[in-house]
Amino acid sequence: ICGGKQGCNAEFALSHTLEFREKYKPWCVSPRLMKENSIGWIYHRGYSHSISNNNNNEGEKQDVGGHAMIWYRPGLYRVQDPEFYTRNLIHALESAVAESLQRTHGTVGKYNLVLDCQHFSLSHMPRLQDVKRGMVMMQDHFPDRLGVLLLANLSGPAQFFLKLVTPFITESVRSKIHALPANDDAKRVEALRVLIDDDMIPYWLGGKDMYKFDYDEWYGDGVVKCTDEEALEYLTTMPYHA
Repeated sequence: ICGGKQGCNAEFALSHTLEFREKYKPWCVSPRLMKENSIGWIYHRGYSHSISNNNNNEGEKQDVGGHAMIWYRPGLYRVQDPEFYTRNLIHALESAVAESLQRTHGTVGKYNLVLDCQHFSLSHMPRLQDVKRGMVMMQDHFPDRLGVLLLANLSGPAQFFLKLVTPFITESVRSKIHALPANDDAKRVEALRVLIDDDMIPYWLGGKDMYKFDYDEWYGDGVVKCTDEEALEYLTTMPYHA
């Protein structure tokens, strides 16, 4: 409804987001969601360079870290279930914001997103109507949560896709998009170091973090589970986003 537009009535926007959270349940993890992300083409891990947070009780500064980091690799997977592909994107934002808020004691609540387009081809492209719907959700209900969006390994097909979706992106978000140096691992890592520490840069981008997505760990006891039917209820209760 607001779609990230300037001047959207704040009271209405808040009411709309509360309705979205009640009906869409962005934290909800269902079987189809887990299946669609079984290889881990998107997850959050690590955080940007530390900030200082004042401890009100002792007056000391505590090192709590900055924005949560989301790693999105669309070239690893061809969309099979568009509804739950989109829900994976929304869930990644939701869980990253929650992690940042918890880690920083409620002071940050933001994320940076690294979009690695390696191996991306036209066959990996989601449908434009699904992209538009997902972007409306993000811009309506996660306003000002994005720190920066970094693009890595921009292939021809990836650049073509970005041109298609750019009209759906607000000016404020466009200003936060930056491309990492291409065809030079050392320069790319150097650019990432401006944002995050070496040990949080994934090995597949030339860093030291050897983490490999673990399905059982990622969707373990710490997530809120629901049925596929519960995840899809919003299609009838909140048709604006259907």
